Order: sequence, then structure tokens, then C-alpha cells
Amino acid sequence: MQVNLPVIWAAVEELPVFRANQFLLQGEPSVSGDLAGVLMTVGYAAPPVLPGTPEEQAEAARSLGGIVPKTLARFSLGLDSAKQLSDLLLQHIARYEELQL
Repeated sequence: MQVNLPVIWAAVEELPVFRANQFLLQGEPSVSGDLAGVLMTVGYAAPPVLPGTPEEQAEAARSLGGIVPKTLARFSLGLDSAKQLSDLLLQHIARYEELQL
């Protein structure tokens, strides 16, 4: 006999909310070497402060070599969970885009 229980999200409001704009996905191998899931790293990269004239700003930006995002969290997702997350994101984006029309 199978019993389905609802998922109850408790005390969600007590956790901080972070803005994320950088995402890194990596395959997560199983012991046998097959793909077992996805390792997702979530981060935020703030634009650098570049004072000066536009020419000085451009030179400073070129000298940076890159921007290092702050890692906010890392998640290990099984393939089923990764598919569920993908489906939820696509459904939410579709609803949002419908409202924007």
C-alpha cells in the first residue's frame, strides 16, 4: 500500500533570500562511473566598481582578467530531482511570460 503525504514547507520565511546570477552545472558520476546526477553551484557576481573616465574604466575592466562570483550554495541533485527542478522553472517562466503580454 502506498501513502502519499503532502510536503509542508515550515519556517521558510526565516531563511535569508540571496539574489543569484551565476550557475555552474557539472555531471555527478556514480561509483560505477555512470551519470548519477547533477552538481549545481549557485553564485552571485557583482559588477566591479570602475571609477574614472570611460577610457579609464575600459582599461581597468581589461586588467581585471575576470570576475569571481561569490558562491552561495551547492546542490547535489539526482536526475529525477534535476528534471523536476527543470520542469518547475519552465512552468514558472511560462506563467510569468503570459502575465507580461
